[in-house]
Amino acid sequence: MQMKEVSSSDGSPVSTIKKWKKPEEGWLKANFDTAIYEQNITVGLGIIIRNSKREVMVAYSEPLRMDAKAVVVEALAMRRIIGIYIEMGFRRVVFEGDALVIINAVKGEAECWTWYSQIVEDVKKSLRELLYWKINFVRREGNEIAHKFGEICFKIR
Repeated sequence: MQMKEVSSSDGSPVSTIKKWKKPEEGWLKANFDTAIYEQNITVGLGIIIRNSKREVMVAYSEPLRMDAKAVVVEALAMRRIIGIYIEMGFRRVVFEGDALVIINAVKGEAECWTWYSQIVEDVKKSLRELLYWKINFVRREGNEIAHKFGEICFKIR
């Protein structure tokens, strides 16, 4: 599949990839996403980490009881996936998520001063502990399994 770059409203490149693509040999791909169940004031974090053979290394789902905006929950999911990555002792990773605002905030060199900045700055600090990492925006279609893991939280009681 060819990757075509387009720009977001702030001029940063945006991926048009719509399918999950395996990482390079020796790397892992760590997808994260969330689901929000507003009526029950619950959110679900969904995480899946796969290797270059498409084998699942980690599948993770975590329900959180909170009333939060999507951008905050996506930032929490990113923080959690980095924590899992560090806990598991993995070496090389490509993080992928479909929350462009969070991806851009984390990739930005300037300090984040938004209302969700504490989580973004925590993510940046955690990333500094890693030697080999990349972070990409992927469209929802390329992040579908991580989203499904977020939704699982609502089905388990």
